[in-house]
Amino acid sequence: MLGISAIESMDIIADINSIKELIDDVKYARKLTRVAKSSPVILANIENEKIIEFCKIYPVLVNRIRFNEDGTKITLDTKVSKDLFIKVLMDDFLTSQLTQFYYESLAKDALKLAADNTKEN
Repeated sequence: MLGISAIESMDIIADINSIKELIDDVKYARKLTRVAKSSPVILANIENEKIIEFCKIYPVLVNRIRFNEDGTKITLDTKVSKDLFIKVLMDDFLTSQLTQFYYESLAKDALKLAADNTKEN
């Protein structure tokens, strides 16, 4: 499956079988297909170290996503951790630059930079 291959090629999961066992569940199969096609994290080639660091400090993820002994790979040993990891790959966890509040957002509309709007002024 495409989603599994994309995640496997990242080499960030301690035991890839923890993700492979999800493909029989239609809900997860759809999510994994979406990850393969449109994960901002994968498309931007975010380094594993940066993903792991994010998982260690983002409040919703702390103690819910675990790591191997040397901290170089993610261990997905619960259904919750698998769900959260998929959300990490879809870049669903956001922080407001204004308030520093944390949000979970499925819809993310890219904004144009101010320089793009100078034509209108």
